[in-house]
Amino acid sequence: MGLISLVDFCESLYKSHDPHGLSITPDIPKLLEELHSIVRRLAKGNLDAFYVQERSLYQPLKELLEYHLPARNLVMIENALHKTAFPTQRTDLAIRRLGHVQQSRLSCNIECSHFIEIKSVFFGETLRLAAIQEDFAKLLRCEQSYSAICFFVLTGLEADLMKSHGIVKVLQLQSEKKLPLRLKTNDGDLFWLTRVGAVLKSDPMVFIWRITRSPPDSSLQSSGCSYSIFQKH
Repeated sequence: MGLISLVDFCESLYKSHDPHGLSITPDIPKLLEELHSIVRRLAKGNLDAFYVQERSLYQPLKELLEYHLPARNLVMIENALHKTAFPTQRTDLAIRRLGHVQQSRLSCNIECSHFIEIKSVFFGETLRLAAIQEDFAKLLRCEQSYSAICFFVLTGLEADLMKSHGIVKVLQLQSEKKLPLRLKTNDGDLFWLTRVGAVLKSDPMVFIWRITRSPPDSSLQSSGCSYSIFQKH
């Protein structure tokens, strides 16, 4: 299969079989919840005094995602958003479409199926609501320009996260309900945040939302990507 890792593809946990082949649908939000384990490994048992720059989380997440995807270089880190109205902006992580796996990461023509923005809060850090709103606006542009699925991820120690009262209130971090949130951008555009994953029982906490311009449909796939291989003869 060339660039495609057939062994990992066939060993994936999210698979279905057909007489002529098999397909997988990686659950991207479920995989993003593994950020909890990634941070705990990095902290080496000392979470209270642990600090890591947000960008240091990108490579471990890229490796984790690609283990469950059919090609090793499908996930890009900080790629430019050439198709949006702000082409010099970069997104934290993006999953390119399989047909674009061999293109240079600097190509203006790369199409992506998923975009992921991450915000982290560790060791007394503070997080501004304005910074989160900037990520929301960026993801909405990605959804529109690339017809992509977009996720926002928030992670950090509970004590640090709960200090940001505005964020706690707007994102309803203390609510156990998963009802979609109807919010507005700074420009007044309506959008929806739907919580599609979370790790809340121990530090670090992880929250994952899907962001959409349209009201979420109950039949909407939270992951939205599937890959198949078939026997030719």
